[in-house]
Amino acid sequence: MIQETYTSAQTMRLTGITARRLQYWDETGFISPSVTAGKGKGNPRQFAYVDLLAIRAAVKLRRLEISLQTLRKVNERMRAYEGASFANAFLVGDMIADVVIQSGDELISLLHNPGQVQFAWVMSIGEIEREVQAAIAELRAA
Repeated sequence: MIQETYTSAQTMRLTGITARRLQYWDETGFISPSVTAGKGKGNPRQFAYVDLLAIRAAVKLRRLEISLQTLRKVNERMRAYEGASFANAFLVGDMIADVVIQSGDELISLLHNPGQVQFAWVMSIGEIEREVQAAIAELRAA
């Protein structure tokens, strides 16, 4: 069973993000907690499960050396599509990575023009979700 909220410490452990990066992403509005924002001292951030998926996906993209500027651009473009986020996008790429969302029956590239990239790899959110669920199970076992 997936718990409803996660603290910053749990989020860091489950997603592999550092405390400073988590704080920075929240402060700059890149990825913020959807349950409780951390406003000042004594008000801890509370993250939802979907936040964990989005953070884990963004962390993986950063590890693929995709710039934060590019990820911000993708994030802005995803906001134009209802319900689209790093938590439900397909991560695809070749030498140049892309982020693709599904809108109805279409797959929409958020970084490239149609036909510009031949995909050499695809990382689905299902893979990231399994990783997060495994990390949650480890956290509970500890």
